[in-house]
Amino acid sequence: MASASSSYVENYPDKVLRCLSKEFGRLKGVVYLDHTAATLYAETQIKWVHDDLLRNIYGNPHSLSSSSKLAHDAIELVRYRILNHFHNPDEYSVVFTSGATAALKLVVESFDWKGSNNMTNLGGEGTAKAAPEDKITNPESEVLKESKSAGNFVYFNESHTSVIGMREVAEFNGASSKSISNSELQKCFSSTSCDPVTSVSSNSLFVYPAQCNFSGVKYPLEWTELTKTGALNCLFPGKPTNWFCFLDAATYVSTNDLNLSEVKPDFVCISFYKIFGYPTGLGALLVKKSSGHVLRKRYFGGGSVLLTMSSKKFHVDKPGLERFEDGTIPFLSILSLHYGFEMLTKLVGSMSNVTIHTFNLAKYFYESLISMRHSNGKPVAKIYCDTKYDNMLTQGNIVNFNILRANGNYVGYGVVLQMANLNKIHLRTGCFCNSGACQRHLGLCDEDILKNFEAGHICGDTMDLINGKPTGSVRISFGYMSTKEDADALLNMIKEHFLENRVEFKHFKEEEVSLDSTKGYKNKLREENSWTESNTNCTKHELSNLEKKIPENLTINKVSLSHIFLYPVKSCGAFQVERWPVGVNGLLYDRQWMIVTSNGVCVTQKIAPSICMIQPKIDLEGELLLLNYPGMQQIALPLHIDNIASIPDSSLCISKVCGKKVQVVDCGDNVAEWLTSAIQIPSLGKLRLQAQNCDSAEFATRKLKNSNLGQTRSLSNQAQFLLINYASVQWLMGKIDQGIEDSLCTEN
Repeated sequence: MASASSSYVENYPDKVLRCLSKEFGRLKGVVYLDHTAATLYAETQIKWVHDDLLRNIYGNPHSLSSSSKLAHDAIELVRYRILNHFHNPDEYSVVFTSGATAALKLVVESFDWKGSNNMTNLGGEGTAKAAPEDKITNPESEVLKESKSAGNFVYFNESHTSVIGMREVAEFNGASSKSISNSELQKCFSSTSCDPVTSVSSNSLFVYPAQCNFSGVKYPLEWTELTKTGALNCLFPGKPTNWFCFLDAATYVSTNDLNLSEVKPDFVCISFYKIFGYPTGLGALLVKKSSGHVLRKRYFGGGSVLLTMSSKKFHVDKPGLERFEDGTIPFLSILSLHYGFEMLTKLVGSMSNVTIHTFNLAKYFYESLISMRHSNGKPVAKIYCDTKYDNMLTQGNIVNFNILRANGNYVGYGVVLQMANLNKIHLRTGCFCNSGACQRHLGLCDEDILKNFEAGHICGDTMDLINGKPTGSVRISFGYMSTKEDADALLNMIKEHFLENRVEFKHFKEEEVSLDSTKGYKNKLREENSWTESNTNCTKHELSNLEKKIPENLTINKVSLSHIFLYPVKSCGAFQVERWPVGVNGLLYDRQWMIVTSNGVCVTQKIAPSICMIQPKIDLEGELLLLNYPGMQQIALPLHIDNIASIPDSSLCISKVCGKKVQVVDCGDNVAEWLTSAIQIPSLGKLRLQAQNCDSAEFATRKLKNSNLGQTRSLSNQAQFLLINYASVQWLMGKIDQGIEDSLCTEN
């Protein structure tokens, strides 16, 4: 239901689109819209990395062998490739870190707040050029340094949590910290009455993001130069200080070209997986060489010194900023960066093409969503943005929103996430580690945040609404391989499941309803015409209000249990019984097995819908679990865990269900082959069956007697018993196609 004004302009040539389709073939039937969190790697990119590792021998670059020299030389070429990507290999140095967060942490822990090195900057990169004897501590000079006052740490209040965390270290080292808003910054940068900077002043640091990871708005890169002119001294009258600027570019560089020959912040942090998906756990700190002297090395690790003595407090740092790389760097991951840059260039040519492509997609989605209306004319979404998506210089690849009902109430972002997962749409919800932006856009005051915390809401949980107000939102972000079809898939999902369709209810008659039999109750519901639909396309999320419509004076004389179903294998078919024993964790053998991927991840119908066709059966007399699947021969497994442990290739292992550790036994290769042949989803790898028997846990206890896992638990998500009203089943059946309804058993 997009407006006619919503349009999309494709800037990629057809050849590029065909190449992208081939490289990301694994996305067939899947929509990935979380590129700001982590973009995707190309198939050929990984093959190049794989072939390189199989073809060459790379040794530890700290050694002097030929294989080590090969690794060292290749790493130096990667350093140059990184700086060349950012257009300034001469004025900047690369310090490899585990990610952008580690780069932020490195700077705040090393920053010279008191300006101790301002008068003794012996090298452009902060190189230690003093003679070894000068490294011995001079008590008088140390007292002089300690007497100087520290500078200030100022951070943009809509920064990532990793930036906000820097204030704790800054304050510990004597610096004062201050959060600053956009309006306050604009006032400072337009002021002409700031105190001048002197060479003997203390040092201060300002950190801000080039692009907001919440809304995608881009902040002026010119702030970096304005900062260094001392414009922020207006925040601290009478206390002039030298200012340095740290640009958090982790989000920005994933879809934008950062030209460090035009904009020259003192420090820049990046994470490579945000640019081309692989490798993870690797980032970099880009340091302007002329600013390196404000980073004071304290800890030193292997490979970062020219000389060290264990019997005497004496060491000499390596020259250059690479001395901050303590220990052996992840050299194989670093070498793989070369192929990331190669792949990006081959597929899309330049980052400017990525900028245009991702902005056009975000603009299209924004215009389509903002024009989508319920039947009463009310908007279907609240969009959190600071631009109208009319300029790629000020807006990036992100769209952030919450879904609204026709009456203006919010739909919890958790509901949207669940529906997206069911439709194989990958997106992100919450506050995205940006509490400042989240708070402003959602209109939450400090008191609201604290009250939400007291109510139990914490970062990363699923408590999406408190007193009807959202605690977070839905964020989508586009990458260089995203398509218009990806945007349309989410728009269609919103249209299908969240546009207004109402259900009107007639009141129940104020009389006692007998539930002597489910059949009688079904007939009574039909006779009383308990509810009628005004629109047959009722949104599924309105159904949660059904229970609220049942009058309080509806009394029940008797409830009978009409059916008992077990689900021996989690997420597989049901096993119906007339009567069944109850164990310590519910119905005996209910959800005692689960199917996992080759990586050990539990497989559910959300991942592989076809596993519902696996029909388990429990043979209590034969003590067997029987598995059936259409077109496959039945396979039998022992019920008890001690017998399972005797199966060849079985093993005891640890798995997780809903974030909790559980003790399980792998059921061996035979059933693994059977499951893999039945389900046939190559991306899941070789499927395996894992078992847990809470009623006979001697084997697990014996093998894990030294573990800290504690009491065993079943493989259920939450409840051991699940009850459903027969009327709800009847309602659902009424919504299912007649052909499917006829195949369901409705007899008592």
